[in-house]
Amino acid sequence: VTVTAAKQARLAPHHTACRAAKQTPAPVSKQPNAPSPRKMASAAATTGSATVTPKHVFGVKADVTDNIAYLDEQTVLFPAGHNLVIHNTEQRVQKFVPGTEGSLGIIAMTVSTNRKFVAIAERPERLGEKPTVTVYDLHTLRKRRSLPPPPAEIESRDLVCLAFSPDSKTLLTLSGAPDWTLCVWNWEKPKPPIAVLRVSNPQHAEVRHASFSPWDTYAI
Repeated sequence: VTVTAAKQARLAPHHTACRAAKQTPAPVSKQPNAPSPRKMASAAATTGSATVTPKHVFGVKADVTDNIAYLDEQTVLFPAGHNLVIHNTEQRVQKFVPGTEGSLGIIAMTVSTNRKFVAIAERPERLGEKPTVTVYDLHTLRKRRSLPPPPAEIESRDLVCLAFSPDSKTLLTLSGAPDWTLCVWNWEKPKPPIAVLRVSNPQHAEVRHASFSPWDTYAI
């Protein structure tokens, strides 16, 4: 193919511009102190872990005694999965109190009369262990106290009911079958229960609920 000198002169600027565009790299903007993708991948491979934070939980754990409690007109507490959920109905946000590691989940809960504390009972994972009761501060969402193990004569792995006294200083726990035993705790002190009482009749009838009198701290 023969190309005249005039055509070569007309095509030359076009080819030069194309070569210049191909040879000139596109500018790359870098943020100051931003880690490179390679460094980020290396850091992820080094740690080998990720943190997952729950934002919203749907549903309620239905097999928990007293599984719904209101703190005020717009704040409700309920168990879901292995967490206690504090749900604000106006802002539609949730806070969480995670369950104890090594337990099978929440089995009972109760909120103190002054709305400052919540007590949670959890079923143990291992055979032979007793259920645990933990009191949390509802303002800080931190653990305030874990009750000592129940008396050795209590064989049940279940707690069917929890209840605070009217002054919020005393907590009762009611164990399940075969004991049906009521324990009263001064929960702010790490001491054994101040009272232990078998509440079932000789026929071992089920007892599913217990509470303090709203007018008398010493009456149950």
